Amino acid sequence: MIDLNQPPEYQGGKNIIKRLIHLFGVGNRLQLADLLGVTQGTLSTWMTRDSTPYEILIRVHLATGVPMEYLCFGINDDDSIVDLSRFDKSNELSERTTSYSTNKIDLFKIENGELTKQSQNLTSFDFLAIYNINIDDGDYAIQIKNEMLFIDSSENTVTNGRYLISINNSKKIAELRLLPDGNVYYFDDNERYPINTDITKVLGKVTAVLEAV
Repeated sequence: MIDLNQPPEYQGGKNIIKRLIHLFGVGNRLQLADLLGVTQGTLSTWMTRDSTPYEILIRVHLATGVPMEYLCFGINDDDSIVDLSRFDKSNELSERTTSYSTNKIDLFKIENGELTKQSQNLTSFDFLAIYNINIDDGDYAIQIKNEMLFIDSSENTVTNGRYLISINNSKKIAELRLLPDGNVYYFDDNERYPINTDITKVLGKVTAVLEAV
């Protein structure tokens, strides 16, 4: 039980890094830093100062549904890598973790105009449902710089927002708007360009964004 009137002894540094590496199934700290949108220097700071990356842990919790108790304290891991298949069955958090059921969503990057698969990330079913993301229908996420963009591939009729488009088979994320004249325009740095529907295909809409800060 946590006392409300005093801060708990959150874990930090090496324990947090090891826990996140296991959770996301990446091979090393470099891959973890790239996944989280931080630098290796940031991970080194966590190590040397034994600091707790609160914002990162909150973001991981919101994206995956993994309980904060596990992320902050490593409940039941005994300072070693946890088998998460046992975690939701072997402690008092089982009822809460049941509501945090997770699935894996494919994560891509856009390289030279092509989608390149990077990994699979745990994401909560609740999160996917809220933003109408259906993994079974081929929905996925794209990592661009410090943002993870979740793509609903069924949203291919443009109204207003960010979309994944293909121009002559070259993929990119673009700001598109349907204006009162009935035409769709691509907006870039306050300039707008009409979309040529003969060479441009809308592949899906960005319905949710996770951003590293």
